[in-house]
Amino acid sequence: MGRIINIAIFLFSASIFLSYASFVRADILWPHVDQEIIVRYKSGLSPNELMEKVLERRKKGEVFVVGPIQVWMENMKLAWLKKEIPEVHLSTIESIENSIDVSDTEVLFQEEGVPNIYLIKYASHENIERVVKMFQLLPEVEFAEPNYIYEEMGI
Repeated sequence: MGRIINIAIFLFSASIFLSYASFVRADILWPHVDQEIIVRYKSGLSPNELMEKVLERRKKGEVFVVGPIQVWMENMKLAWLKKEIPEVHLSTIESIENSIDVSDTEVLFQEEGVPNIYLIKYASHENIERVVKMFQLLPEVEFAEPNYIYEEMGI
């Protein structure tokens, strides 16, 4: 009986802790640069790579106009044919960037040979956790996180 009570107390305490932990904001716990996130796109799906593909398609005469209904139809077709259309991916990324008023993007670590990592600076006062989540939900994105501030630790 005593063991059951201990387990119940533990579970109750854990549930309170977990419910509280979900309200703790990352910007309070870890310092980061305001209105900046770091995004790594999947291979072949970064904005620069997609723009190159779009320009290649235009040179070949394969123009594709993107609109809400066309995006939905193309997503259905892509799922069925397993074929990529760069305009659809680029439009998805651009719609997120426009919604947060991106002021600057910079490709990071390109000289070091690490591809598709971008520093994105935005002007809107959108909550940084929400912005990170918007990018994390994109199928083109490998990871997204705030631009954390790291400090060198002495030994």
